[in-house]
Amino acid sequence: MYGLQQGEWRDLVLSVNVHKKERRLTPYKAAGYLHRALQQVSVEILAEALGFKETSTLRKIAGLVALPPDVASTVEWGSRRGSISMSTAAELLRFGNSDLIREAITSAIEHDLSKEEARQVVQIWVRTSESVHECVLRALKSRTRIERSELILGSLLSTSAREISKSLGGEALSRKLQLLLAQRFPTVIPKALRINGDRFSILLSEADALALRQALNGKSIEATLTESVERISV
Repeated sequence: MYGLQQGEWRDLVLSVNVHKKERRLTPYKAAGYLHRALQQVSVEILAEALGFKETSTLRKIAGLVALPPDVASTVEWGSRRGSISMSTAAELLRFGNSDLIREAITSAIEHDLSKEEARQVVQIWVRTSESVHECVLRALKSRTRIERSELILGSLLSTSAREISKSLGGEALSRKLQLLLAQRFPTVIPKALRINGDRFSILLSEADALALRQALNGKSIEATLTESVERISV
């Protein structure tokens, strides 16, 4: 339907314009389906078919196809620590440049920016042409307290680890991996740890990020997480 296979259309219907915490598709995956469908039909017809009363939300979701792939997995339908909401990501897409968008999304997760704060960051950038970092700091000045975190992004390195991730699903694997890391690095407490497909993100306080690097002793976090996933039985 509209250029999509039957199963793809079903998953799209069960993922957009619904009010469920867990959905069939991530926002980025849904954006890809919408982008394909919009090559076949107008946004008005597609919005009506998916139960939207207007087209603005559908356009916003479809626009997420422009997300840099390495940060796309951090975008969720709603707000959750260690990720950003679809609405917040849509605001940051207004930077219009992949490098700036990537930096803005990373900063948004590290500082737990709201949609309104993300909009303010972009507005400051438009007015001043300052760096993303400076724009974020300006937007944060209205907060009573600023808590800095660090976001680590990476990918699973082996085929077997990717297959385990696909088999278990992101939520189940994230929980198992968090337990394994707690056993291996008991002094490091992530604020959030997420795996989506072959990509992962870890949100840490500055102190915990430093402690993790010291504990790794020169070994990459990607290699360490890959080995941990490979030890998980499906």
